[in-house]
Amino acid sequence: HTIIEINKDIYKSGLEWANSCSNVKMILGNWSDIIPTLNQKYDVIILSHVIEHLLDCKKVLVELNKLLEPDGIIFIEVPNCENNETLQSSIYTQPHIHHFSKNNLEQLSRNCGFTIIASDTFRSDVITICFSSM
Repeated sequence: HTIIEINKDIYKSGLEWANSCSNVKMILGNWSDIIPTLNQKYDVIILSHVIEHLLDCKKVLVELNKLLEPDGIIFIEVPNCENNETLQSSIYTQPHIHHFSKNNLEQLSRNCGFTIIASDTFRSDVITICFSSM
């Protein structure tokens, strides 16, 4: 398992746990710098509350697609900005670059060449989507 973390404090607190596991590697850094250096394939890639912070979501998803095993999946979780309270928080409280609805997250996935396996909302304020390579 490989964990990429950009926040130094979270990295420091997670590193002790990662080092105690025999199969977990934790990397501190920026996605755009790290993804090209990864030279293995993954069965599952999880992006939980990540892509709304990325400048170029499509570019990252296309790059991650190259890291998937042929039957691998990507699981994404983002704030559901169809919910007005969540949207307001996404804009003003926890500023995000992107504000996703279920439909535009599904469209982004398709535009990146993925097949959607499942897509739903959770507690009305979170969208979850799971997809695989075509």
